[in-house]
Amino acid sequence: MLDSPPTHRCAQFGPFQADLANKALHRRGLRLRVQDKPFQILELLLERPGEVVSRETLQARLWPSGTYVDFDKGLNTAIKKLRQALGDSAGTPIYVETLPRRGYRFLAPVVFNGHEQVQVRQYQVDFCTAEEKSPLRRVGVADEPRANGESDGRTPDRRRQAAVAVVILLTIVIIVTLMRRPQPTIVASSDPDLLNFQMAQITHDGDVRFATISPDGRLIAYTLRNGIGQSLWIRDLTTNVDTEILEQDTVSIAGIAFSPDGRYLYFPRSERLNPVFGYMCRMPVHGGAVEQLIRDADSTPSFSPDGKRFVYTRGYPSRNVTDVRIAYADGSDDHLLKTLAGHQVFDAGATWSPDGRVIAAPIQKVGESRFALYEIATSDAKTEEIFSSPASIGRPVWMDDEKSFLVTLEDHRTRRGQIWMMSPRGGRARRMTNDLSDYSSAISVSADRRKILTMVNGASSNLWWADAKDLSALRQATIKRSIFGVRTAPDGRLLTVGDGIFISNADGSNSTRISEQRDLGSIESCGSYAVAQVYTGTTWSLQRFGIESSVPTALASGDVQFPACSPDGSYVFYLNFDHPERIHRIGVDGSAPSIVAQVQGDTYFGPIAVSPDGRMLAYSYQQFSPPQVKMVILSLADGAMISKFDAHGYWWSAIHWSVDGRAVEYVMSLDGSDNLWSQRLIGGKPTQITHFASGEIFDFAWTQDAKKLFLARGRTTKDIVVMSDARLTNSANQQ
Repeated sequence: MLDSPPTHRCAQFGPFQADLANKALHRRGLRLRVQDKPFQILELLLERPGEVVSRETLQARLWPSGTYVDFDKGLNTAIKKLRQALGDSAGTPIYVETLPRRGYRFLAPVVFNGHEQVQVRQYQVDFCTAEEKSPLRRVGVADEPRANGESDGRTPDRRRQAAVAVVILLTIVIIVTLMRRPQPTIVASSDPDLLNFQMAQITHDGDVRFATISPDGRLIAYTLRNGIGQSLWIRDLTTNVDTEILEQDTVSIAGIAFSPDGRYLYFPRSERLNPVFGYMCRMPVHGGAVEQLIRDADSTPSFSPDGKRFVYTRGYPSRNVTDVRIAYADGSDDHLLKTLAGHQVFDAGATWSPDGRVIAAPIQKVGESRFALYEIATSDAKTEEIFSSPASIGRPVWMDDEKSFLVTLEDHRTRRGQIWMMSPRGGRARRMTNDLSDYSSAISVSADRRKILTMVNGASSNLWWADAKDLSALRQATIKRSIFGVRTAPDGRLLTVGDGIFISNADGSNSTRISEQRDLGSIESCGSYAVAQVYTGTTWSLQRFGIESSVPTALASGDVQFPACSPDGSYVFYLNFDHPERIHRIGVDGSAPSIVAQVQGDTYFGPIAVSPDGRMLAYSYQQFSPPQVKMVILSLADGAMISKFDAHGYWWSAIHWSVDGRAVEYVMSLDGSDNLWSQRLIGGKPTQITHFASGEIFDFAWTQDAKKLFLARGRTTKDIVVMSDARLTNSANQQ
């Protein structure tokens, strides 16, 4: 057992100051970006300078109760990140020494400073206050003297105190409903267009959410996710220095764009207590005040060739339309260019052509189960559909030849995004990338078109379980299985969804694949069947599978979302995304569907769940004006609402009833991790069920006796990739 940790709030070693109370590390007055696990290691080493801290001790501090099975890999990664932050070396350590098979030792002298101020060279900084006062924080070599008298970009202290809120970033649970309409003007080439470029991954921690490259190709602007908050950063690619220009806050930033002159950043940002409603904002690239330009903006802006105006989109899900709008750079003269039929929920955004004559805009056509790409003339708003795809179309980026653009197209078979060069007028679409990565729908290029920025998406999840008597003692049931859905069958066995549908014993052992189908949305246990949402290559379908394996039977197809079964296995309930949104019921034997109720508000907010007695159904919805999220309990007998509860900013990736039917349980993200919460039907505030310190929960299920909890638990990631020295001109037109 360790002794009680010291009561000092701050520790100084070399040029570093560690604020242990606020978990912040500074180097000569500038705050470094250090993740939670590496900082915990540093804290433990500082508590015992000169002593050997064993790997077992670190495991007990970082991953208590045996909740992390791959400890060696996790510790090695955390130590590596700590050394990177300190500029240390494993071979010739200055701070952290490795003692093989024993542990680690902190080498440098440590001075604890309590609350006193610390004088470090030219800077006078109070490192032990709850309020950070440095508005710009740099990592890397930014604190070294610059050549030619160049300014280091510091500004007077003016950092405001970060607001603490209980909202969470909204992820509207959208399952893409897709079907291709042939377009004779596009002849896609199956041969990859392997251009001569170099690819470099810029970030590695997976916490990036949006990013863009500056016109001169020297800077990257990106947002970082940390729990329920986001912060905005700038990286200088010539020095690899990161600068935080907008501190973390409980808001959602839905994309970023540099102004053509590189002086400003434009981005749609939500209100603090309303993550579903955004404002178009701008701020100076190197930090300063954030200016709100336009109310209600849903996508990244794209500028006209002269830089005086920008185009953006504003979606109206309840009306099935998207407005393409134009405004001056200061937000004035905001006006409608064209209203397009279709959702803009995934917010790819419209882009302006280099000659200023047309604007390209991708739209999700929910009712038609496809995506479409339009060209809109800026002179008279004349519109032409130039491309259609069964899978998502990203934000197009125009080339200088004004006849082609780069765009991320999702492969409807693999569900991975790849970058293509398209020349619609020339009838060509050539693939630029052809690998196993899943590239983001948002890409950007430097002004000379020689650097391309994109992001690589990733996700991993496994099956975990815990005894109801001690939910903190998680045990991992699978390794590298990519399990994102879990249900308990009536006989106590488990149904899981990932790279197929599996049935296993109640403890997760003896897993047997009952379906090879990999393109799955969600799954439900329905008596002796499993009902899954399956993508067929042209549309979504609700399909019934026998638990003991059988040929699947289609129950419904088209705009079908989130199946939920009645307890007796007789009926399947589901939602549709196209408005008006309704809750439907169909027999598990395939009998004719009927409408149960219409969804309230502007759009639904996630899955639905049927109560254990089969009499009630729970769902959630969001309303844009006034902004709110509600959970509704309705009667399945007549579709009437029984009760309604507030749900401020919750992200519900899964929702189920408690085993006794007295509460609805759901996933909420707070303080950097997902946990289960419960809302009792009698009212009152929701209560927290689990208390995990990290990780994302994709789905959960209790056993029939409520003695065990199963979780599909893991992490989604997104990292920045830059392709340099690309030769893009006219490549789409090569024969």
